[in-house]
Amino acid sequence: MQYTLAGTIEAILTLCKPLNSESANRRRADIEWTVSEVVEHLAIVERATLVGLKRTLSQSPADPEKLKATEGKSEIISNRVGVAVNRIQAPAVAQPGGKFGPWPAPLNQLVETRQKLMEFEATDAPGFDTHLMDHPVLGPMTVRQWLQFIAAHTNRHLIQIESLLASG
Repeated sequence: MQYTLAGTIEAILTLCKPLNSESANRRRADIEWTVSEVVEHLAIVERATLVGLKRTLSQSPADPEKLKATEGKSEIISNRVGVAVNRIQAPAVAQPGGKFGPWPAPLNQLVETRQKLMEFEATDAPGFDTHLMDHPVLGPMTVRQWLQFIAAHTNRHLIQIESLLASG
């Protein structure tokens, strides 16, 4: 499945824009994030990713041998990342903690950051396929694969948000 930055942010907005503070912060179980926390997590990840990708493009291209480590990653991202099958523990730096303030501030931050990511993607810089940045689980990925990952990662959390909202 191919996910897009524009398509997944539109889906997030469709689900989240009508929410008020109470519905965005309703906790289904002690171990699960609220909708607001999921959206905050996405905003944190995307903000850090954008900074990292810009820094990555300012460095030298990867050695061709290192680029081999990215072969097949696009398929993994397309087929596995966008589906919420197994729960994955987010690194501490990507966990929500009220960083952007009360609802709808996390949603506003996500929309702002996503707009910047889409502008960055539109540049389609020459280094998108030759510069690498490590992912904590997937290892080295090209800039293009990171953009693909962000869209798939959002879809994974869309499934989570739909489940949270369906449970009332």
